[in-house]
Amino acid sequence: MTLQNAFARASVIAHLESDPLGTYLSDLARALNQQHYSAHTIQKYLHAADAFGRWLIKQEIQLDAVDEHAASGAAL
Repeated sequence: MTLQNAFARASVIAHLESDPLGTYLSDLARALNQQHYSAHTIQKYLHAADAFGRWLIKQEIQLDAVDEHAASGAAL
């Protein structure tokens, strides 16, 4: 499963692809699909990953600097 399979609207796909994690989201969708998650659940996880990526930008955290400590701040 790719982003194109998970979402019908091109605007949603474009939004997700523009995310800092955009290059990883199709891989995430594929992995979740292989684990037999429902399409709806996969969409929810992709939106959560998008929100996390955008949070990283606001916090000025580089993707390669993400660790347990940085990620725990996202829950606040």
